[in-house]
Amino acid sequence: MLPSSPFTRPELLASGVSERRWRTLRDTQQMRELVQGVFVDAALPDTVDLRLAAVARTLSPGQVVARATAAWVDGLDVLDPRGLPATPRVGVLVKRQIDRPKGRLVVAHSADDLRSCDVTVRNGVPITSPLRTACDLARFGRRADALVALDWYLRAGAFTTDELLAALPRWTRRRGINQLRELAKMASPLSESPGESRLRLMVIDGGLPHPELQIWIEDHAG
Repeated sequence: MLPSSPFTRPELLASGVSERRWRTLRDTQQMRELVQGVFVDAALPDTVDLRLAAVARTLSPGQVVARATAAWVDGLDVLDPRGLPATPRVGVLVKRQIDRPKGRLVVAHSADDLRSCDVTVRNGVPITSPLRTACDLARFGRRADALVALDWYLRAGAFTTDELLAALPRWTRRRGINQLRELAKMASPLSESPGESRLRLMVIDGGLPHPELQIWIEDHAG
């Protein structure tokens, strides 16, 4: 029987599971890799608590879960739409360049502008707030993924359009601010899916007028 909480390969082998049994569990998909190097029993439901527990296994003091990993914990998958990579490294922020960890489980970004209001704690795991997460993705991510994130958080009610726009001046002259400003003006809580957000961006990039969202059209039948 597999553990009921996240585990690593060395831990499972140390518990008495053989290499052959490990390969069988992996090849028959009886376990799944939530983040690089951290596995769970495939029979366990995918919950926020389970995701946080898996992410917590990779963290060191001073690290804050951020960017695509923070969005994933919140319930938004902004990975490559082709599904690659299947098991990404955990993205974290650290305040000082010297504190950036070394290792294959974590990809760290230095953020000397990180404020206390940018960090929440969930089940003991420090994670960037929805507003900080969305703004970071909009500054540093691919444009389509960035708009998906802004639309999704707005629709979820994590923050309002006014709160998003009010946050922009703090990153003046910072890397990625031009993309964030551009996409913040496009973002809408009316977008109902990542596909809709991506399509809207394609329409705008194609030089067409900004689409009006969720317009009901009725005919004689109603």
